[in-house]
Amino acid sequence: MAVSTSPATVVVCGGPQSAAPAGVPMTRVLTLDTLVRCDVAAPGSGLALALEPEWLESRQTLRRAVVRARHAAPGLEAAVLRGPPLAHHAVLAEEGIRVVVVDAFADVGRGSRRPAPAGWPCRNVAWGLWEVRSCPPRRSATWAWLPGLPTPRRGALHVADGGDGGEARLRRLLEWAARGAAAGRSVAVFLAELPAILEGRRSAALAASVLKAA
Repeated sequence: MAVSTSPATVVVCGGPQSAAPAGVPMTRVLTLDTLVRCDVAAPGSGLALALEPEWLESRQTLRRAVVRARHAAPGLEAAVLRGPPLAHHAVLAEEGIRVVVVDAFADVGRGSRRPAPAGWPCRNVAWGLWEVRSCPPRRSATWAWLPGLPTPRRGALHVADGGDGGEARLRRLLEWAARGAAAGRSVAVFLAELPAILEGRRSAALAASVLKAA
């Protein structure tokens, strides 16, 4: 099998108050209450909604929450779900969410509607919505104690969510992403940039260069 020579694509998600090193775009994961309270008029690509597990108990509850979030932040297209598998994919797509980071995929009984790059931990089970597994896993004891993180594998996708693991873990993830970018082994992008990259509308390298120029 041929080894990819293209850089890895890296996404780092963190808390609203965290600071990222220069050159590493970090997606800030906000609760619905924070979004509504702050009334973010133009969020751009750098925000994601923290989905509450109880919202998944009904389509109506999930829809109401996402509608409120996008009313407060009209450009919001990304979300993060910590814990249970995602449900009601079509509702999220209908309400404008384009990508969700999850801990694990649920068995939905159907394959991906659009192909993803080989080996990338993502799928498209509803038109307009991509579901992406976080890696390294948030709750892995192995990742918790390792002094260093593995080198990003060329051509791979790494979506790292450090938002609920403390500032020390998040700082390590950001430094890891910065080292990979500085060495040319990886390209860091916002979570909301992934759908365009996955669908071939933009390369990771182009997305990163646009973000740096902004």
